Amino acid sequence: MKCVKCGKTIPENSKFCQYCGVSLERLKKIDIDNKNVVECPACGVKIKKENSFCTNCGAALQKTQKHKTEQKVRRKKQRKNKSINIFLILIIVIIAIFISVVSLYFLKSGNNDNQANYIEATEDDFFDEESLSDTEDEVMAEDQLVDSTQSTESNIDVDNEVEQINNQCDNIESSISAGIYNTIDIENGTIAYYDTTGLKAILDKEDGNYYYFDNDNLIFVYYEMIHPYKFYFQDDQLIRWSYLPSPGDDLNAVNNDQDKSWESSILEEAEDLKNKWVLALASVSTTQANVTTTQPAADTTQTNENISEQYILDGSDSRYISSSELDGLTAQEVKLARNEIYARHGRKFEDKAIRKYFKQFSWYHPSIEPEDFDESLLNNFEIANRDLIVQYEEEHGYR
Repeated sequence: MKCVKCGKTIPENSKFCQYCGVSLERLKKIDIDNKNVVECPACGVKIKKENSFCTNCGAALQKTQKHKTEQKVRRKKQRKNKSINIFLILIIVIIAIFISVVSLYFLKSGNNDNQANYIEATEDDFFDEESLSDTEDEVMAEDQLVDSTQSTESNIDVDNEVEQINNQCDNIESSISAGIYNTIDIENGTIAYYDTTGLKAILDKEDGNYYYFDNDNLIFVYYEMIHPYKFYFQDDQLIRWSYLPSPGDDLNAVNNDQDKSWESSILEEAEDLKNKWVLALASVSTTQANVTTTQPAADTTQTNENISEQYILDGSDSRYISSSELDGLTAQEVKLARNEIYARHGRKFEDKAIRKYFKQFSWYHPSIEPEDFDESLLNNFEIANRDLIVQYEEEHGYR
């Protein structure tokens, strides 16, 4: 047999090596307990794992071995973590690619619809931006034109609207017959009928034409020509005109709901008649005021009184008026009284009827454009009186 330590041949069953003196029994025990044996990194002799130093050469063992073990464990963990990170990155990339593909598909499929919607929205925005208001008393005409045209062509029930207008006209005719309305001759036998809420009707008895209004808005016109014609309006838009074979023959009337050829000319006629009504009212008010004057014409006091009588609400720039002073006025007169406050300061007006009304007075000197007028020109009396008139108009449905 050979010595496990020095490798020389020794007798069988020897307990010690005769050359190196190592105990062979102890070495056998070490070999049997191989799980607890390690090899010395310095001299190569097998020793127990728990030894801190080699029993043969004295080299330190445990720290070196423990350090190697920790390095192996650390490398294994690093490799494992790296594998996990790579796997997660792959999953994220796959998900991102999937989302991109799906999004691209929906974008392509909806492209045509989105483009059409954008064009329609752009056109609507264009028309909305084109609609502008000239003054606080005027309606946004262009905006109404677009909205009313669309509703006439697609949304409203024309037959139902015509029936309602006919009912309104019947009520107006009944009130005219009963003598409920105030009347005034505005031009050569053309009579205007009105009350505190505004203009109700204008009858041209010479030509046989009739104009009916609701809150100063034209709703119906009757033309007596070779054959009678009826025109129905909603929000200053012609929604139907009818040709009657003979007067009163509504059953055989030929209705036209899309033809707008009469619209502008009739609206201009109605607006002109309304302006004449306003001027006629102003003229009557001025005449009545002058009749009550008793001072000599040449007197300076008389001149001042004549000027003061030209105002609907005299002194609205130097005193607080009361709502009772407005009770006897029509809606149009209340409106003029409010604008009187601005006219004193030379404000111009876009409304033709208001402009014509104030131009007849010597005290009115138009010099300031509506958009340039500064509210700071008004004193405390004028501001309070203006607010009172606005409140009165709202309470009575004039605004």
